Amino acid sequence: MNSRLLILFFYISFALLIIPPSAIAGKVIKAVKISDGTANDEVKTVEDAKPTAQDKATLPKEVVPFEEELKGTAEELTRVLMENVKVFLEKELDQLKVKQYANKQAQEALIAGYLSDIKKDPEDASAHFSLGEIYDNYEKGADAILHTRLAEKYYLKNKNIKGIAESRRNLREYYDRYGFKPEDFQID
Repeated sequence: MNSRLLILFFYISFALLIIPPSAIAGKVIKAVKISDGTANDEVKTVEDAKPTAQDKATLPKEVVPFEEELKGTAEELTRVLMENVKVFLEKELDQLKVKQYANKQAQEALIAGYLSDIKKDPEDASAHFSLGEIYDNYEKGADAILHTRLAEKYYLKNKNIKGIAESRRNLREYYDRYGFKPEDFQID
């Protein structure tokens, strides 16, 4: 993914090099190539968008305006850049969808596994704690709080201080995030 972002950065940087800063600022610059028949050809810019008839008459015949060529190149570069950005973003979105689907499948398998563990041993505190975190990822607040409260209860029973602390920390976050209170959940 980092290489793709680097390529996108390259395209944008290249486009900024091609497009004159004055065009970005809203000014139009006329570029002309002055050829005197020697190797000393030079490019000059004139800040007038359209030369007057007098300007045209005073220019030597060897002056070759190439404003349109530059404009066409900039437009083509912009079009290609936008197409490449669109393709890049579509590919990234497709990859994210695939990852999200795979992650969802893995989460559902984990839920099934933890529920199976709880069926075998209803007092499995770590299974309840893990289920609480998974339900929080799915934004199922009530289920997250319920399983985390059960985890806290069984950690207290087993005198697992670390488990108690982690459960209580998560419960504070869940109550705040989902707008519940501890008295909303009665655990026997």
